[in-house]
Amino acid sequence: MLSIGDNTWIGHGTWIFSSAPVQIGKNVNVAPLCYIGTGTHQIDPSGASVAGKGMSSPIIVEDGAWLCARSTILSGIRVGEKAIVGAGAVVIKDVPAYTVIGGVPAKAIRQVNE
Repeated sequence: MLSIGDNTWIGHGTWIFSSAPVQIGKNVNVAPLCYIGTGTHQIDPSGASVAGKGMSSPIIVEDGAWLCARSTILSGIRVGEKAIVGAGAVVIKDVPAYTVIGGVPAKAIRQVNE
């Protein structure tokens, strides 16, 4: 299931894969070339392929957030209200509301003042 709120903008070349629910709130800006994907694999070195059993978890992007160009939101992540994910960031942990994150893996840079 994919849910996109009112007044949300999604840039060209963005990929959204939803093997689990993806909820994008209202007034969200998703810049070009972002990747939002709910699927992943367990690591299984004893199997025929190290990419073992597939699994997926929901992604939630709360109201007013901004995903900058080429950012990646991985399975099971919640991006908080009015949070900013910097260009090229790979998000592997939940992002608190009103927080700017960036890097690989993404880390908090500063808070956004209301």
